[in-house]
Amino acid sequence: MLNLEVMIACAALWASCAAAQTAAANAGAVSSGISIGGPSMRSGGPSIDFEGTNSKTVTGKPLSATEERRTVQTLADGTRIENTETDKLYRDEEGRTRIQRMDGFGVIYDPVHGAPDLVSPDGRVRHNLPARYDGPPPTQAGEQAKIATPESPVTVYEEDLGSQPVNGVTAHGLRTTTTIPVGQIGNDRPIHIVSESWYSPDLQIDVKTVSSDPRYGETTYQLKDIHQGAQSPALFRHPTSARPQE
Repeated sequence: MLNLEVMIACAALWASCAAAQTAAANAGAVSSGISIGGPSMRSGGPSIDFEGTNSKTVTGKPLSATEERRTVQTLADGTRIENTETDKLYRDEEGRTRIQRMDGFGVIYDPVHGAPDLVSPDGRVRHNLPARYDGPPPTQAGEQAKIATPESPVTVYEEDLGSQPVNGVTAHGLRTTTTIPVGQIGNDRPIHIVSESWYSPDLQIDVKTVSSDPRYGETTYQLKDIHQGAQSPALFRHPTSARPQE
């Protein structure tokens, strides 16, 4: 059997992949008129997010940046819950990416190799991940699982925000407002969900996204301290060390 550390890592990675799948489903919901999903619910263990590794392969645009994820939720009794996480994102000339967590865990994705590797702080491969997660997200426990999905189309309004500097690069903005009508999920008033994305055509990546949903709060993802230029090949070298004993 796998040791406890590997099991925890795999569980955390499953949750992160499910969150990425939910985000993709939400993006597709704009065209289908259905709003689903919510923020990921994290548990213990090394949790790795995949904004950098799940995006399309981009060659010829090497960079390094700090990824920041910030969630703010205000409960019905006024309690405010706020969390911020930061990683380092690296991308080389060939389109290989590395996400390095502040806790020492990292993910290396090589489009030629085909599958990301979770690498522990000691440099060993802890788990070889599938190239992408294609299944439905697992059922989430707690109140979030009780929130129904609208069965009929909702109202979606898109607004072009134009281009402007965002975190040091020129980005094009798009704001999408999704309105769930009264009664669609038992709500006694319309629910307005506002998503905003700022995409850099030069870097071919989102440099900032903001999602505000009254059911879950506000989630902000952004790339900060963006530096364009060649990255060290050692950051993307496929680990060859042995896996832990099972």
